[in-house]
Amino acid sequence: LPDEGLCYYLLHVASKHNDAILANDVIHAISQQGIPLKESHFVPLIEIFASLQDFKGTFDILHTMRRIGIQPDKHSAVPIVHKLGKNITAILQARNVLVDFSDSDSFNKRLEYDLLIYAFAFNANYEEAMRTYYIAKEKGIPPTTETLNTLIDSCIFSKQPDVGVRLYNELLLEKVSPTATTLSKMVTLITLKDDFEEAFVYLEKMKDSSMVPLRGCYYRLINRLAHQNDPRLSMVLEDLEACGYTLSSKIQRVIDSASEH
Repeated sequence: LPDEGLCYYLLHVASKHNDAILANDVIHAISQQGIPLKESHFVPLIEIFASLQDFKGTFDILHTMRRIGIQPDKHSAVPIVHKLGKNITAILQARNVLVDFSDSDSFNKRLEYDLLIYAFAFNANYEEAMRTYYIAKEKGIPPTTETLNTLIDSCIFSKQPDVGVRLYNELLLEKVSPTATTLSKMVTLITLKDDFEEAFVYLEKMKDSSMVPLRGCYYRLINRLAHQNDPRLSMVLEDLEACGYTLSSKIQRVIDSASEH
């Protein structure tokens, strides 16, 4: 039997060639040797079935992982979103399969629903992203921080800041805890509004909780402040530097251009 290193290589080959039979044989060989199965062993299978748009097979793998005590996370399931890409028909098909799967399975499918919400959001399909969220809600699947982050992403992509704020407040009432990523996304979301004063509220929330805002939200806020010649720009630039970030050449050009007018 091949050792684990060779097994990983064979799993990579199987994934590259969409060979589900080889991948299954390799996982069986790993199991026969008494090597504990890990999340990384299943990721190539997820990639294969997602590439083939075999969504039942894809969700079956996640089900198997949970059944043997491996909790799949966002990183192991990201290949599903990558393979779905901009194919809205495929995303809708995946959701239909997931809904049927959820009805016959006792495991929590929050991860899968969040991935599909993000897939719709990535394609700026706000209506289907929200519909997917409410399908999960109707099934009694509780939201998580990742759900909140994904919903905010959807509202950013679709330029729906007011809806994003409402969803943020709704999920806080459901005891979902925001992270630095969540609050940074809220800063970005608020910069879409004509009046973006509230963006500073979320920055302060992070400071009060000793969180470090993500660089991207600073860039979005700096962009807005520079274009409006807002005197708070210097303060935000100081905050950016205090967090250990540097200005990109693109943002520096935005600032220089605004100061010339």
